[in-house]
Amino acid sequence: MPVLNSLPEDLRMQSAAGAQLRYRRILFVLLALIVGSGLFNFLAGPKHGETYQIWFGIKMLFVAHILSAAILWASSPYGDVKIAGTSKRRLLSVAISGIIVVFISAWLRSLSQRGL
Repeated sequence: MPVLNSLPEDLRMQSAAGAQLRYRRILFVLLALIVGSGLFNFLAGPKHGETYQIWFGIKMLFVAHILSAAILWASSPYGDVKIAGTSKRRLLSVAISGIIVVFISAWLRSLSQRGL
């Protein structure tokens, strides 16, 4: 990002648009695989109790936040333009949500191993 900020405005916008185009398809495939694998583990696994289902729902809300932020980045007509610092806040919120998802996943794995 600091390298892009040192470029002239038109070249920076062109580079950002090129990166969006290049990684958009990969991003959508990975997002579909991540959500699909989570739903498969939930539906194909053993019968889960109420606690597991509640925490799974909370985890899916965080995953929905990550998905929406990623889709907004991939489909934004403005590229990487910072609007009042929202790009840093968006990245921070996605990182925090990702860490929370990992911890909830570990908790769900432990619940699943205990048969709850």
